[in-house]
Amino acid sequence: MIPKIFHLTSKSKKLSSTAQGNVDVIRAFYPDYKILIHDDDDILQFIKKNYSEYYESTVSQMSKFIWVVDTVRYLVMDHYGGVYCDTDVLFRKRFEFDAGVIFVEREWTWPNDRSITDSVHNCLFASEPKHPVWTDILNGITQNVRTVQSPTAQAGRFARRVVAKLLGKSVYPLVFGVTGPNAISKIITQNGSLKQHKDIRVVPGSQIFQAGMSKGMLEEASFVHGAAGSWQ
Repeated sequence: MIPKIFHLTSKSKKLSSTAQGNVDVIRAFYPDYKILIHDDDDILQFIKKNYSEYYESTVSQMSKFIWVVDTVRYLVMDHYGGVYCDTDVLFRKRFEFDAGVIFVEREWTWPNDRSITDSVHNCLFASEPKHPVWTDILNGITQNVRTVQSPTAQAGRFARRVVAKLLGKSVYPLVFGVTGPNAISKIITQNGSLKQHKDIRVVPGSQIFQAGMSKGMLEEASFVHGAAGSWQ
């Protein structure tokens, strides 16, 4: 069974009014759940205490703290289990998080990546503790960090940024592919995780509404993703 715990991350324990409102809604729908807010200090202490080897091999090598914030949500699922959600996710009704692992389908990739066939969000998911999919994801993130921080990769990104600026185009956010939704989607696609682990369930994308990015209707959705962009 998935433990009755909600995990959220925030720079500090003091939330914005919008985030606090979203947490209050969760508390109203799930009075039987514990809600834990992990701030930046908590995140580092948790990783160093419970995943010291992973901290040394991977987390300490991350050049962006947002990569750490992404990664801790997978570590928390592995260690405690429960439900993870971003503070900009608004629940519209109670959704039952029962057993195994639950992901929510992501209806797009940015940029479009045809190699990702199992696209999932990293703003909301749930899991029993110690499910092997998190080991797969964490190992994949280690490889991603090593790859993107190689001198060749860094030089290539610099050149692409220069060209994009000259053309007036937006630059693909690196975090998406290193630790974010593209990263975990590519890992579970390449590992065939959905076929390998029969207890992983992917909730249809119509259940999470994001303005301008969703095929489903707001009225039918269980969750609204505010897409606050705190990763930027």
